[in-house]
Amino acid sequence: MRILVVDEDIATLEAATRVLSAAGHDVETATSSAAALGVLERTRFDAVLLEVILRDLDGIETMMLIRRRWPRLPVLAMSAGGTLLGSRQLLSIANALGARATLQKPLASVALLGALEGLLEHPEDGAPGPEVFR
Repeated sequence: MRILVVDEDIATLEAATRVLSAAGHDVETATSSAAALGVLERTRFDAVLLEVILRDLDGIETMMLIRRRWPRLPVLAMSAGGTLLGSRQLLSIANALGARATLQKPLASVALLGALEGLLEHPEDGAPGPEVFR
């Protein structure tokens, strides 16, 4: 699979890239919503792993833009939580708005790969998936 990972946290980008690449996936990264949307305009991906909290445009809004522009592109939402809402609340919102899976940070390799395996098993299903949390 070709996967776009979007997060401002370089350590998360590096960890996700390491895990996904070791599993045979082709990974590209972006550190902002604007960069992610630009990359998506130029390159076809099989999935997007997206942080829910981003500075330039929040991840929920970014996910909604992705779902509108590329409705069949699965989005996996991730978060460690914010100042007002915890990760479970943020990820529940992302799930309700169309995320195919949700993952709490720090990312657990097994949960991340399991969520992607679920996409491989049901690639045609554009509906939101189960919350994975960890």
